[in-house]
Amino acid sequence: MLSMRSLLSSSSVAHSQMLLLALPKSAIHKSEILAEDTMHCLWSVLTWSMQHMYFGKFPEKAADGKDWQHKSARGQKAGTLLNSAGLCGMIFAITADGEFFQNEYKLPGSSHAECCWSCGANRSSHPHNDYRAGAKWRETIKNHKDSNPTDHLIMTVPGINGYTLAYDSLHILELGVSAHIVANFMFDMVVKAELPGSSFEARLKELFRKLSGLYTELATDSSNQVRRLHLSTFCQPNKKWDSFPELSGVKAKQVRHLIPPLLELSQDLVDESSYKKHRLECIKNLNQMYEAMECQGLHPDESAYEQYKRSTEKCLLHYSKLAKIAISQNILQWNTVHKHHLACHMPEQFRHLNCRFVSTYSGETMVGFMASLGHACLNGTPPHLVPAKVAWRYRLGLHLRVTHGDFDLVDSEEEL
Repeated sequence: MLSMRSLLSSSSVAHSQMLLLALPKSAIHKSEILAEDTMHCLWSVLTWSMQHMYFGKFPEKAADGKDWQHKSARGQKAGTLLNSAGLCGMIFAITADGEFFQNEYKLPGSSHAECCWSCGANRSSHPHNDYRAGAKWRETIKNHKDSNPTDHLIMTVPGINGYTLAYDSLHILELGVSAHIVANFMFDMVVKAELPGSSFEARLKELFRKLSGLYTELATDSSNQVRRLHLSTFCQPNKKWDSFPELSGVKAKQVRHLIPPLLELSQDLVDESSYKKHRLECIKNLNQMYEAMECQGLHPDESAYEQYKRSTEKCLLHYSKLAKIAISQNILQWNTVHKHHLACHMPEQFRHLNCRFVSTYSGETMVGFMASLGHACLNGTPPHLVPAKVAWRYRLGLHLRVTHGDFDLVDSEEEL
């Protein structure tokens, strides 16, 4: 599923997100022969359209290179401006999860030895899990102005280069670094018994009670609060010590809004131990990263960039210190994954483009909408005919929303 919207739109996803492509995976044919490859054929049309959107003119020829019929509506408009004001459109950022980047754009990912498209980080000579200022991979950061990290068709659209491939705060922070920090903190509170209580269940209730009180103090919206906690939320109940803590069943926005209350709890529990000091600094700097993003517009100022960069470096350094302490104690905690490395590249993106404006929250919501619509079109429909049925219903929905939606209609006499 592919969609697009304006970076600056404040409208709901239903009103602002435009569907580009939606089809069942079972209808996608992959082939070395490009003319027979489903996605290549679809991308040929999409990039053709995006190229003309950039120049602000109606296409002189069809996507297949053929001339329009002279008397057709397209033939009459060929080469003219898309609108009288001469406006054009530009792809400002391409966002997706790591799986889509890896599978569709063929970018290196967590399963590759050379695992980063922005630098030469790997699992040997330039360790991707080295977060120090002098890490070797920092000497290999690539200049995407000179070369593109992929030969995908999307790169043929004017204005797009390697820097257009954006790092997404939802998948890298909320479902990555932040989720790991939250899970490990909850593990400390409940399983390692930092909170009072004679059993796991008692300490779990105490943690939820404290979180609820802090939610109230911090005026956290109810939609962003975790409504229940179980041992399975952050670890495997029957194998607590046999695997790394991992967050489950918590939405991305809820993860983000868990950071301030956990920071308060960390401050209350800190003592002279190096473990708790590193944990406090880790959560504190993560919170400062979010504050830097949320107090800035599309293009952050230099001081905000310095704060974000400094906070990111400190957060990851303290995280690695916690990982070393856990290893020395032979405890499976503070696991370092590929997303931690990707977080290292986010400050340079933040310097020119605020990461919160290119998060995939709206795209993921759109996926949910289209998945529901797609399921409604499956009954009795062969997979290769589902896209046309989905597109027809989607267009009908847009038409009804525009003509009978929640737009304020002003009586002409009153307006006069």
